[in-house]
Amino acid sequence: MMTPAEILARGIEEELGRIRSLPAESARIVDLHDGLSRRAMASILQDFYNACERVFHRIAADLDGGVPENGGWHRRLLASMAAPAAGIRPAVIPGDLASALDEYLGFRHVFRNIYGYELEGNRLERLSKDLPATAQRVDDALGAFLQWLRSGGAPE
Repeated sequence: MMTPAEILARGIEEELGRIRSLPAESARIVDLHDGLSRRAMASILQDFYNACERVFHRIAADLDGGVPENGGWHRRLLASMAAPAAGIRPAVIPGDLASALDEYLGFRHVFRNIYGYELEGNRLERLSKDLPATAQRVDDALGAFLQWLRSGGAPE
């Protein structure tokens, strides 16, 4: 029987697999001037943040005692991952990575609330260009968190 920490670790690893696949998928899109390509890239960027947020949601639910509620909970959840939960866990991601991910969170909100033909090219290009490095930083941070979790997860 798996422990709660092992179940959490397995869920994080599954999402990490998704995160790791997205930079290669995005590299196949070479021309962001085409409307269909912009829509495809926007979907990949949304998938990236969705996978990150699913990890953060599980950590908050399983370790922190719950997920923030009400308006602005997505941003509060992200911010909470950049800070240690006193006596429970270390910071999951560094603050500067949280700032970078906030850009993807903001983009996801826009993508969900506009028509595809309204996508702004400059922001899309910047985030798609930054995706490989940002995904690697997420991978590194979550790898360190998994190591902490597997070592017995002594509170910080």
